[in-house]
Amino acid sequence: KFDNALTGFTEPLEDFKLRQKWGFHPEDRIWVAGSTHPGEESRVVEIFSDLRREYPSLKMILAPRHIERSQALADLIRRQGLRVRLSSRPAENLQFDILLLDQLGILKDLYQLADVVFMGGSLVKRGGQNPIEPASFRKAIVHGPFVFNFQNIYQIFDQEGGACRVQDGRDLAGVLKRILAD
Repeated sequence: KFDNALTGFTEPLEDFKLRQKWGFHPEDRIWVAGSTHPGEESRVVEIFSDLRREYPSLKMILAPRHIERSQALADLIRRQGLRVRLSSRPAENLQFDILLLDQLGILKDLYQLADVVFMGGSLVKRGGQNPIEPASFRKAIVHGPFVFNFQNIYQIFDQEGGACRVQDGRDLAGVLKRILAD
């Protein structure tokens, strides 16, 4: 991940093309919830739904750590009254609120579209996921308290302002509002 981080930066035209490829509009604000685990998804979808009232151009990219759970997550999203698009489906003429990743190997590239990134596995006792990829794109990173798998990296990021630690879903919602307003 450290080696790949050096190749992470792209030109604005590439960002525009990537947005177009995935069905995002230039004015869309994007929250990436990366490598999420059970116990986090329902909360982030609920927070997203609440944030949309204040930020109607907000979209989410939801990337479950285990893609075999994608269909169940799509059902959860629909029950919240939100439109979902699976990443394996074409983007043409499909309106969506949440792009749900059901393919491996594409999250790294999608981090570059983010206005803010939540690193999954950190609101539940899974140990957190590696924040190097979104950091390589200079993205605002938010994580929960359970980051023991990458404790040294998160400690440095938190101290230097590269990441923000939250305690729970309520804190996450507050920090996301603050970041989106800035």
